Amino acid sequence: MKKLIITSCIIFVLLVTYAASFFKTTDKRKKMNTALVNTKYLPSITEIDLSQNGEELRLIKQNEIWFLDAGSGTNPETNLELIPVEQKRVDNFLQELSKTRTAYKISDKIEKNNAYGLTDGSELVLRYYYSSSESYYELIFGNNDFSQTSRYFMTGKTAAVYEIDSSLNNYLSLSLQLWYDPYIISKALQKNLSYKDIQRIKVDYEGKPSVITTKADGFVDKVSKLIDLRHGGKTEYKSIGSPELTLTLEKGDKSEITISIFATENQSEYNVETIHSETGIKVNTKISLWTYNKIKEIML
Repeated sequence: MKKLIITSCIIFVLLVTYAASFFKTTDKRKKMNTALVNTKYLPSITEIDLSQNGEELRLIKQNEIWFLDAGSGTNPETNLELIPVEQKRVDNFLQELSKTRTAYKISDKIEKNNAYGLTDGSELVLRYYYSSSESYYELIFGNNDFSQTSRYFMTGKTAAVYEIDSSLNNYLSLSLQLWYDPYIISKALQKNLSYKDIQRIKVDYEGKPSVITTKADGFVDKVSKLIDLRHGGKTEYKSIGSPELTLTLEKGDKSEITISIFATENQSEYNVETIHSETGIKVNTKISLWTYNKIKEIML
């Protein structure tokens, strides 16, 4: 009986020790609280570049507005092809970068055959530039960990590897559709634009001009629907000839928004050139045949 009690006690102790091993593991990684970008320098950031697998996405700030450089270089003043981006998305991205978060130091240097994804060609490189300097600051992001809740990263200054939470993943994407301001009449360039701002619309369809004034039936509905129409992103095909349809929206402050729609080499896709007279900014995007027909249905 005594041996049975002793044996039972030993088994109990072993079981408790085994179970405790799952709950008392100590994280021996070096822990620190840090921000990837200093908050006080956020207003000075004028460019953000994301690159991965040979592709690049470039965000540029001009006159306090963020644009995506589509890369075709048709803007005569800057040699850039700029498309406005979702301003709130960029603001949120910068806020995430400047947020104080917990980082764990995984290694003092990169080792061969590591699983971090920081040096195998699949890494995502983030560079940001300040207005007062031509130099850039670099952050390199690798794989997510096995739990998909954190991600490995390193800075461009050291070879040390760190691990942070994966909350930045939503912004570490080169998908253009995630960044574009989706509206044909950019809300970034025409803040709070409504039908009340438009005095009249000059229409030129296939060389036949007409004018729509505020007294026309359905004027409010026409303008409201036009403002809400979305484009399909960066142009892919060359425009053919002169615009088939041109809409010139005249505002109360005498400025104009001119929308010119061109046929392309692809019969199901049209190019749109939108010029904002008060800033001189020209935006080139594409729309589908369905959207083009919708515009004609609204305006003609």
